[in-house]
Amino acid sequence: MIYLNLEDRKTAAAFAQLLGGNFRASDVVGQLAENEFAVFLSHADQVSADISLRRFANLVADYNESSGGQSPLTYRADIERVDFNHHQSIDDLLRRPAL
Repeated sequence: MIYLNLEDRKTAAAFAQLLGGNFRASDVVGQLAENEFAVFLSHADQVSADISLRRFANLVADYNESSGGQSPLTYRADIERVDFNHHQSIDDLLRRPAL
């Protein structure tokens, strides 16, 4: 699971659009709060999660370059391995400290 925290709430719509177009159809992208997003990567190991996050970072960099520096997208990301023996529900999984 990848948690993303957008640093500028004004750019949330553009950020969400990039998120929606970057991940596989089997992954679930959700907006948890105005500036917080999560991506559930189905059947992905740490290497796959790292590749997905790197690909998304490149997409954001391309977006920022093409926007001419106006309202650049900046964010923080955190990857957490899901252990279904520990996380009993989606609510339990999402109950975590903010980034």
